[in-house]
Amino acid sequence: MKMKLLANLAIGALILGISGPVSATPFQWTVAGGGNGHWYEFVSSIVTWDTANANAQASTYNGMPGHLATITSAEENDWVFSNVGLAGISIWLGATDQSHEGTWTWVTDETWNYTNWDNLYGEPNGGVGANYLAFNWNIASRWNDESGSARYIVEYQTASVPEPATMLLLGTGLACLVGTRRKKK
Repeated sequence: MKMKLLANLAIGALILGISGPVSATPFQWTVAGGGNGHWYEFVSSIVTWDTANANAQASTYNGMPGHLATITSAEENDWVFSNVGLAGISIWLGATDQSHEGTWTWVTDETWNYTNWDNLYGEPNGGVGANYLAFNWNIASRWNDESGSARYIVEYQTASVPEPATMLLLGTGLACLVGTRRKKK
């Protein structure tokens, strides 16, 4: 029922020419389920990678900042694709080689240590024109370097490192605690 409602909303948006993102409710890859605890949101609006990237970075979910999805393991790749489940379309992910052709980087600056290129078609093969990473429309969960427009996935995660202000407050609190203990002696 929910999927039918989302499909109807997407069709209605296309018919009416609404330009805002049409998205599904974010879904979580739980730690208990072997995941990373991050949330993922499929956005069905068809936009350029730059627009998808800007929209994702401007997004928040339950106070968590968003970014285009970064896929850093085979398990994450399989889980995300199986939950989006849209073979036959291109879906932007959060990587580009625009700064240096052939050197792919994640939008989050995570280590580029996993790839899932579509080797059947020799991906990445786009040269200078195709600088953005997408799930390949032809081979479901494989990757392709593309240009043009596509749908996208936003990933939400909590900060893994405390904010500097939090660290400052923690340090100040500990210093006060140590100072109070010394005075009592």
